[in-house]
Amino acid sequence: MIPGQQTTYRTFDNRMDAEALAETLAASGIKAFVEESITPFDTAYTGSFYNKEFYLKINNTDFENANKALENVIIDKNTINKDYYLFTFTNEQLFDVVCKPDEWNEFDYVLAKQLLSERGEVIDEVQIRNKRAERIRHLAAPEKSQPITILLGYIFSVFGGLIGIILGYMIWSATKTLPDGTKVYSYSPKDRANGKIIFYIGLINVPILFIIRLAMKAE
Repeated sequence: MIPGQQTTYRTFDNRMDAEALAETLAASGIKAFVEESITPFDTAYTGSFYNKEFYLKINNTDFENANKALENVIIDKNTINKDYYLFTFTNEQLFDVVCKPDEWNEFDYVLAKQLLSERGEVIDEVQIRNKRAERIRHLAAPEKSQPITILLGYIFSVFGGLIGIILGYMIWSATKTLPDGTKVYSYSPKDRANGKIIFYIGLINVPILFIIRLAMKAE
């Protein structure tokens, strides 16, 4: 990681939640800003052409401080609806929330810790750190190899040029951000090597295919 580089800390589907967390972090001296992204979505499932996401970004060097800041938040349960779903969670389910804070919103994470404490459960920080470390190792593992995608990449790089370039670059350079802020490549070294080859084959073939098409039109 490049120190000071802005990285996504959490992703939200509404701006209000993102800005609320930004304010919480700002109170602890952590600079954060919200970035909006509109991405195409399958209309068959969503009924709309676009899906909005809001990325809360902080310096990657602040990830640990941000996590610690959330540890100190206290929630007044009197302000929560009595039928809030976390109240029905077992201790094991609440512990799972605590171990996977990136999969839940900050409110649920803090409340889960509070409920465990109130139920007399001792929160073993070492155990939580070990489980989080184990999960990060799991998440850091490369995506399962997709031979069909790679095969299509080669085909498109030879006959389609531009599509091959896009597929090749995606396989070669795609990254994912882990809960601790670390960025790793999404695909295995072998798949990335194939992606690089696909990319350059497509890059070479684009002008060749363009010249061939011009020649065919000239005839």
